Amino acid sequence: MNKDKLTIGEFFKNIYVKEILKVAAVFCVLISIFYFYMSHYTRHDDVYATPDFSTMTLEEAAKVIQEQGYRYVVVDSSRYEPSKRPRAILFQDPAAGEGIKKDRKIYLKINRSSWEKATVPHVDFENDKVDNVARRLTAAGFKVGKTIYEPHIGENVVLGLSVNGRHVSSGASLHKMTVIDIIAGDGGKMTDTTDVVEETEEF
Repeated sequence: MNKDKLTIGEFFKNIYVKEILKVAAVFCVLISIFYFYMSHYTRHDDVYATPDFSTMTLEEAAKVIQEQGYRYVVVDSSRYEPSKRPRAILFQDPAAGEGIKKDRKIYLKINRSSWEKATVPHVDFENDKVDNVARRLTAAGFKVGKTIYEPHIGENVVLGLSVNGRHVSSGASLHKMTVIDIIAGDGGKMTDTTDVVEETEEF
């Protein structure tokens, strides 16, 4: 037997081999820990379909989101759609059905509870004409209702504004899309008394 050849046992007893094996073992352990951590942290294999919140309110969606291990952020609540329930979900990101990992954020836009308020524009009563005031009301976000004529020498001059029979002053704060009627002079013509608006409390 050749004495210059090392046996397997002697090879592994070599101090240099031992050090190399120690370094290799430590390296393997570190690599294993790294991959385990990254797999756990990023959850590469745990991708789920995003729920559909289009028929839910924020409260209903929040319950589902929390139960399924996600988080949510409301990014906008300034829009109002009358056909939708108050605080209904109008938009979601990711969209329904898209892949999402647990503990990720879902961004939501929700419906306002009502129209935001706007200020009734200034009206120079007995001088401003119906058409001009109607344009100003529309620009401010209101709906123009009917024109109610009262006996007055000025034809189509605006005498007042009303909502459901109640007089409204310039500067009043009302919800947008409120229907505002315009009270105007008939120019001295005969007026149906049924169109006359009685004096009532102001807003």
